[in-house]
Amino acid sequence: MTHSFPTLLPLLVLGAPAAGQAPPPTVIPTRNTREITGTGGAYLGYTDELESDGRFELRPSPGGVQVDARYSWRWSSSEGDRQSGREERVVTVDADSRRYRDRCDLDDMDGLPPGELATWLWVPTGLQEGQVVQILDEQARVEGVETIVEADQTWQAVRLSATGTGRRDDDYGQLTTTWSETWWYDSQTGTFLRSQYDERAEGTVEGAQGDFVLQELVRRMPADHRGLLDEAGGRTPAEETTGTTGPGDGDILSSCCCLGNLAGIPLIGGLALRRRALRKPRDTVKVAGLGTVALVEVRQPAELRGQRFGEDHALSLVLADLACRTLATGGRVQVARVEGRLVGLAMAEATPMPLPATPAGTAPTGQAPTQRVGTVIAPQGRLAQALVYNLGLQTWFALHPSKITSPDSFRVVESWSVLALDFPQPQRWDPGLVRRMKDSDRAAVVALLEAEGDAGMDAWLQAQLADGDQGFVAVVQGRIVGAALCGLHGEVGRLHGLVVHPDHRGQGLGAELLRARLDALALLGAMRVVVEIATANLASMHLAREAGFQPVGSLVVESRLPTVRPGQVGRR
Repeated sequence: MTHSFPTLLPLLVLGAPAAGQAPPPTVIPTRNTREITGTGGAYLGYTDELESDGRFELRPSPGGVQVDARYSWRWSSSEGDRQSGREERVVTVDADSRRYRDRCDLDDMDGLPPGELATWLWVPTGLQEGQVVQILDEQARVEGVETIVEADQTWQAVRLSATGTGRRDDDYGQLTTTWSETWWYDSQTGTFLRSQYDERAEGTVEGAQGDFVLQELVRRMPADHRGLLDEAGGRTPAEETTGTTGPGDGDILSSCCCLGNLAGIPLIGGLALRRRALRKPRDTVKVAGLGTVALVEVRQPAELRGQRFGEDHALSLVLADLACRTLATGGRVQVARVEGRLVGLAMAEATPMPLPATPAGTAPTGQAPTQRVGTVIAPQGRLAQALVYNLGLQTWFALHPSKITSPDSFRVVESWSVLALDFPQPQRWDPGLVRRMKDSDRAAVVALLEAEGDAGMDAWLQAQLADGDQGFVAVVQGRIVGAALCGLHGEVGRLHGLVVHPDHRGQGLGAELLRARLDALALLGAMRVVVEIATANLASMHLAREAGFQPVGSLVVESRLPTVRPGQVGRR
């Protein structure tokens, strides 16, 4: 469950949030109760209830505030559905702007760029009546100071509020919403005390009238409060990111994670509500043609070795090894199983990839926007969607576009070609230009890779070499100006990691690095060599075709972020 504040209107163009000093180190325990009551038409007689408990620990970090977040939730409906789950994550908030640096502490906000969200855990002190402060993606106005009682204490609290109306036209009907939200913060420290949200939605569903009301209260609790956190059964952090689903999931990816969420309700909808329901991590998903698919977090490489994913794809024999390397660098891997049979795989890189700067005013000064990148191999769009949200991916490689209704408008950014060369032969290459990579070359190679806009490449390179890859470098006048890797996965070799300094491109270094790697793989006994190349990279495509490679498959790059453009996503 996440203690997020519902955004029931389209995302606003936001100005800079009010600045202020960071709060003192503190722990904010929370208790959330929410009820949805159908009041007419198709919704008449329907109810659901959500309860959750969380602990948010704030502590100083270099240039910001680290937030250690834990929360557990439990949801039930009048139709007999029962669901529960737990989440744990560590994030960083910029101390001056209050904007999230890497990701939000609320998992249902993962689809939005963190640089556009301001923390809900504290506001600046010294606020004046009428001043506007950003809370997550809402603009709240200061109304005054009043005395309230929370966490067994009496507080002088700053009260802020926001109201709005919205119109939705989606899969579940045509709805008009009216909502209001009020927040209270300690006037001395600026830390969270309480929030109250009320909404009324009414309209038509498949031609039938219907309406409901939603009420939610999030309260700060005493320091020793744990509630549902003590009922999670001692699961590990990896296990805590998934929920348990009960009967009646239907075709909606169920969730009870957030305010305004209508998980598992056959008719009730609304764009923001459905969006949050789909984003919630889950441990099962119902897929047409497959039935109930279990989504399992992989913790040890041994669980993947020798496995084959995507039987009919050109990369099926190398994916398990690539997943093991993702784990070795601190990334996450999930597999999809049906009665023990593997039907899907998803990987999330440990380090988000940088993006070009967003328009002025949408990110804190000095903060580079990033995207969480990975790979999703799934035979069906709904399964791919569940894996994307489970791992919090924002941009990913996939076998084909997701042809389903998605809450964040999945879109294809660009296409990549998978090319293969069968029975590679030994090659002649220029040892005066290219040589094998040495341990002493690693710093220079990492600098080349990260100069291309990537990050975290030292751990990535170490994992590739530790798993048996061979590296080659191009040297000009004693300086390393190019590098490339190759690895053998059974009888299939893979070329990757090619980088050449911009000042030395067009000088044949890429061709020499290609021949050196093909020679190495031929000597190792590779029966086939594969490589993935962005289809728009005409120079690399031409180089591979000249060496005898032929297209045998394809990948697409999909993203939930509107700012991602072709050429901004590297294939690690």
